[in-house]
Amino acid sequence: MSNPVYGKQAKRSIEVEKTSGLHWVLIIGIILFLAWTPFQTALFNGQMLEFEKPLFWAASAACVLMFLWIARYFKSIRLEDQRDWLMVGVLLLPLTYVVSLISAASNYLAMNMVIIQCVYAIMFIIGLYVLRDKQNNRIIQTTIMAVAYLIVGFGLLHWFGQGKTAGAIAKWFSNTVLKGIYTNAVMTDSNGLRLTSVFQYANTYAAFLMAFLFTAVFFVTISRKWYGQFFHSFMLVPIIVSLLLTLSRGGLVLLPVVFVLLLLFLKPAQQILWILYCAIAGIASLLISKPVTELGLQLNEKFSGGGALKGWGYVLGVSVVVGLLGWAIQRFVAPKLEQGLNSWSGKKGSSLWIPLGSAILGGLLIFLMIGTGLKSILPQNISTRLENITLTSTVFWNVLHSIRMP
Repeated sequence: MSNPVYGKQAKRSIEVEKTSGLHWVLIIGIILFLAWTPFQTALFNGQMLEFEKPLFWAASAACVLMFLWIARYFKSIRLEDQRDWLMVGVLLLPLTYVVSLISAASNYLAMNMVIIQCVYAIMFIIGLYVLRDKQNNRIIQTTIMAVAYLIVGFGLLHWFGQGKTAGAIAKWFSNTVLKGIYTNAVMTDSNGLRLTSVFQYANTYAAFLMAFLFTAVFFVTISRKWYGQFFHSFMLVPIIVSLLLTLSRGGLVLLPVVFVLLLLFLKPAQQILWILYCAIAGIASLLISKPVTELGLQLNEKFSGGGALKGWGYVLGVSVVVGLLGWAIQRFVAPKLEQGLNSWSGKKGSSLWIPLGSAILGGLLIFLMIGTGLKSILPQNISTRLENITLTSTVFWNVLHSIRMP
């Protein structure tokens, strides 16, 4: 029998295990996977030959990570709590797609979906174990946010006509770069130019931006360092501007709905801070949306270094102001707000009043933006998209289906 290890010796053995070479190979592998995959057309399942190669490479990489995970954690795998059984439950996801192979209209495409779902399941299970450690969790969180912000910046480079600059960077690790430019980073349809960044579908990019908008706000409120508070606040403007440039009606309709739902999970002080940050960044973004949109449309027709510099000046200048405001609020206002509302937070139903009020206010704002002259502050293409939004049940469900992840 092996000798049991307790107390300080147990702590020391865990630290030695964490600093082992295999542990860091797995962590670095996950970081590289998260950094590489978005720039492979975000692993878009376009059911076309050019989109399949990145999917198969990603599946191969996921399998390598799975073997590393097994080698690292096989002694720790126990089916003892709900989190462990969740690992078994997630395997049902690819199994359901295996069942669908029986009556698939296209066996080939159905098999591709099985592979994609296997990648999802593998990465979920690896994350389930790796993220239990505080240090690993912090590293992966930082990686995900860094990659998300790079994607936002990558998209704005293309919007300001600097696609060749972005392509020169991405070509070293992405086959999506053709003739020096990343494919469809700015797509064209009947609505004109729409920003898609690494995605091949504007509505998908809108869903991505919506998720990371709220994630950025969350990190503003939990960051303890001034530079974290400043930088996450700084990124709110580029994210919202990019969301507007996708011209996604689905994103614009669901954004306030998701926001109100998230507020229900927060304490009153946090709810007020979230509303404050989103309001400041939203107003700032709307103020520069018109010149940024017009510059982007011009620069994609004919590039001008001065025009691109002017566009970046709008975005970065306003972002710095919002970043400083975010830091100041988090540094001076947030502690007093949490202290002042501490007694109210303990009351039953206290977390419902602010979301209800924000829902009414949001509905009023949408009405003003769609039905009054207030929409004149928006660029023509965005205001046209807003005019086409109707909240009948049929259109609403079409909106829900329009935001689909690849």
